[in-house]
Amino acid sequence: MSKFKNTLTLTHKDLEAKRALIIEEDTKASADDIIKVVEKDIRTLKRDLMELEDLGKENSTDLRPVHKDFKPQLWFETVANKRLELALLTEKLNIYKETYQEFFGEEKSNDSILK
Repeated sequence: MSKFKNTLTLTHKDLEAKRALIIEEDTKASADDIIKVVEKDIRTLKRDLMELEDLGKENSTDLRPVHKDFKPQLWFETVANKRLELALLTEKLNIYKETYQEFFGEEKSNDSILK
């Protein structure tokens, strides 16, 4: 049988299954992309925090413990806000991963579709 004839004789269920697979693959790829962006944002925040927490001297001959333009209140607010942002992003990532697993992980039974 030719491919054309096969295409003509596809049942409603066959066509529906093909379309569902395409939609699933697109949605799964989009979810992967979203998760990767959040993971990258978390790494960036961790790097920013590491730089903020490095209060060491700029050079070995400097007698100041921190750089001369250090502003304690601004530093504290920035560190606290970055930590809050990191906590929120981490929770967001956990929820994204749970949702991903729920919809794209292996199903245990057909009843889980209704939940």
